[in-house]
Amino acid sequence: MLKHIGKMKHNGAKVCVVYRTLPGDAFSALVVGTSSLSDVYHNTLMSELESPLGQQANELGDHLSNRYFQDGTNMLEQLHRTGKLIKVSTSDVSMIPAAGAEVSLDELNVIIAEQKGVTLDDLSIKDDMPHVKHKTKTTDVEIKDLSKASEKSEVTITDSTNIITENKDAKFYRSEADRLYKEAAKLKKIADEMDPPKKKVTSAAKNKETN
Repeated sequence: MLKHIGKMKHNGAKVCVVYRTLPGDAFSALVVGTSSLSDVYHNTLMSELESPLGQQANELGDHLSNRYFQDGTNMLEQLHRTGKLIKVSTSDVSMIPAAGAEVSLDELNVIIAEQKGVTLDDLSIKDDMPHVKHKTKTTDVEIKDLSKASEKSEVTITDSTNIITENKDAKFYRSEADRLYKEAAKLKKIADEMDPPKKKVTSAAKNKETN
């Protein structure tokens, strides 16, 4: 049973769901079409998705933000830079948790929100992101064996999580709030670049056009 795997309803194209919802847009998700990737990127992405840390991640994007392709580029940033992150409606995606099993992403989000006791809008604000606890520094290391790199990172993250759990204080929560704000701003920027918001026309501009 795998998380983060889905397909587009209209053509059956396989996708990896990077973020199930977006800040301020609970009915849109960010996905990557697996057929659009090179063999190297595809294999690395699927390897990370299927890894223990990838499956433990609430959102695949959280995990990818700490992982790197063989060329040294950050996986989440590179997918964004190369136009592979696509904004789609959650109602257009079917999740495939197991062979022969499907559930619409919009329905799955409702179920998850109910289980967590939050609204759909709150799903995009994630206080349990793996990289909130610890960001792995792999830029100085040439990753030749991704499985070993993942195992090492898992130990580090576990240790870091234990430390933070034992020492939560006001400083920690302020840091969390600041981090969440920056994360939301980053995702909003990505969403705006994919789907630029319409500019509001001011009253002065309307009067000018009328005259």
